[in-house]
Amino acid sequence: MSQNEVSNDQSNSAIKQNEDAQNTDKQATSTTPLNPSIKSDESDNNDPTKNMTKAEKRVYDAKEKLRLAELDLEKEKEAEKERNTQDILKLLDKKKLLEIPLSVWKNNLKDISDLLNS
Repeated sequence: MSQNEVSNDQSNSAIKQNEDAQNTDKQATSTTPLNPSIKSDESDNNDPTKNMTKAEKRVYDAKEKLRLAELDLEKEKEAEKERNTQDILKLLDKKKLLEIPLSVWKNNLKDISDLLNS
């Protein structure tokens, strides 16, 4: 082999190694999974806005926000209803306490206090 052929072989080898390194970098940064049986979370098949115009997407997003807001409102109503129920039960308990005769309060004040604190 001549000096020129050795130089060409080394040059071709360096180019091949550079291409291999670039391919490896592309594979490492690619969002496509190396194993095709693994599906990404951002699957286009599940995106209902895939074929929509910008205006249709805005309408879709607004409807989704409205739906989520309605769910939040429903949860808030349920929580308030539960709080009101608890308040009513407390008031009923207080009413029962008011029905206890004063003599019982006087005689058993310590016991009643302990029961109320527990």
